[in-house]
Formats: sequence, structure tokens, C-alpha cells
Amino acid sequence: MRLCLDLEARDAAIGLAIDDALLESVRNGGEDAIRMWVSTRAVILGRSQSAAAECDREAARRLAIPIVRRVSGGGAVYHYPGNLNVSVTADSRRFGTVEGAFARFGESLAGGLRGGLGVAVDAHGRALVVGSRKISGAAQARRGKAILIHGTMLVWPDTVEMAVVLRALQPDYEPQSTPSRPQATTTLSDVLARPVGLAEAANAVLRGLADLFPRPWCRTPITPDERTLATELEAARYRNPEWNESR
Repeated sequence: MRLCLDLEARDAAIGLAIDDALLESVRNGGEDAIRMWVSTRAVILGRSQSAAAECDREAARRLAIPIVRRVSGGGAVYHYPGNLNVSVTADSRRFGTVEGAFARFGESLAGGLRGGLGVAVDAHGRALVVGSRKISGAAQARRGKAILIHGTMLVWPDTVEMAVVLRALQPDYEPQSTPSRPQATTTLSDVLARPVGLAEAANAVLRGLADLFPRPWCRTPITPDERTLATELEAARYRNPEWNESR
């Protein structure tokens, strides 16, 4: 199992392209990987969602927030530098069924937050919640015998409210195709009433993931071949308006 850490905020398009490249790598026999990464502001759509229905595109343009579509399903989310992205690419037989994968992934993250930070968090389906507020959500994609399961972890709030760009949080939301699941959110910093850093949150998450993937892990960057594929995918898919906003 490889561990790839990149806690410097980068463009969401390359971040999602690397997830995609790692999924393809595992499909072709490459090593499983845990990846932690952070992106600049972006609206991230689920693979089958309507851009017009899910994102306030006028607000996004005004705020220079790009709209990017990922390869996994599920609902729209808002990325920003206080949001830690947790991605696992592995042999899907480690996880079992779709719902079983969400349960195992969610419980491992929740256990890490409880043990590492003392957060009273529970896993419910695809989300982690503190009380009635969501702190994390997950999505997955499968390709051959490989799985990409990734999720967000809200570490601190942004100055731009999610409801400004996510239509699911607006009163006139009318979903098309795959709907988002609007829910009130909170952050680790708000829950603990103190600033929580990305590295601190990442360490807690890794503590939980060790239940799924026993250590030791090899801390390595992505390979040159994976980087080349990610660059190709970034250009062909994640920066392509036809992919991102045509639906």
C-alpha cells in the first residue's frame, strides 16, 4: 500500500485527474494507494449530474470558481483549501459490494476521527455526521477489479458559503438525473471549537484507514507513468467543457 500526501492546495482538475490515473493504474495491476490532497475552490459534480441543475453557474463565474466533473457517482460538492480530500484506489475485492464499500470506508474514517481527535462522529451510508450535521461525504467508481472510493473532510469553513454555488442548498433546487443530498454541514474546527490543521486531520484519518490497510505503508509520490496519464486526463477530460458542463 502506497501513501501519497499532497496538502498544498492545487487545481481541482489535476487533483481529480490523479485519482483517475491511480484507478487505472490499479486496474492494470499497480499498487493500491491512499492519497490525501487539497484543491483550490471548485464545484465538483457527480459523473451523471446536470451542471445547470446542480451549480449556480453565474455565481461560480463571478467568483472564478471552476466546475469540474469527477468519474465517480453521487452528488455535487464544494472543494476549497479547508477541505481535505481522502482517496483510496485498491482491488475492489477488499471492499465487496457498493454499499459495503461505503460502510467500511466510512467506519474507518469515523474511527480515526474518534480516536485521533475525540470527535463524536458517526457513519451513516455515504456520510459522516456529527449530530445532525454532515462533516464528510463519499463517492466511488469501479473499473474492472479496481475501485476508487474518495471523500471530503471539512476541516475549516470557507469565506464563500456552499449555498452560493450549490443549487441543492438553495430553495428552488430541482434535480435532474442523479440528485444531490442536501444536508447542513459543519467542520472539524467548528466541532472542536479550535483551529484544526490539514496535517492533524490527515493523521487522524490515516489512523482509521490503518484498520482497513494495516501498516507499514510506503510513502511515495505517484509514478512517472501515472503522472503522464494524469496530465493527459487533465487535458482531455477535466479541463474539457464538454465533459464538465455539457450535461
